[in-house]
Amino acid sequence: MPWTVIVLFVYGVFTIAMGLAGFIHGHSLPSLISGGIAGVLVLVAASLAKGQPKVGFGLALVVALLMIGRFMGPLMSKHQLYPAGIIVGASVVGIIAAIAGLLSPT
Repeated sequence: MPWTVIVLFVYGVFTIAMGLAGFIHGHSLPSLISGGIAGVLVLVAASLAKGQPKVGFGLALVVALLMIGRFMGPLMSKHQLYPAGIIVGASVVGIIAAIAGLLSPT
């Protein structure tokens, strides 16, 4: 299995875990729902990337960009390392893996 797909699987599980942590620690149902949806989408993208790389890596790229779009504001304005900075950092890794997967020959 290519490293890019492994990274996306880890990113998907991490995203779900962060949504769960937001629910447990902050009693935030939106965190649970959005983290769960985003994480499942990344897991689906990782699965698709094995057979349809352009679709899978493209989907992962879109989700990671949306995550950065959502969390960059709190990171910059409130300097929130947790959870915003951690999610932005993980999303950057997801973007790198998605772009590398899109650019790799199939």
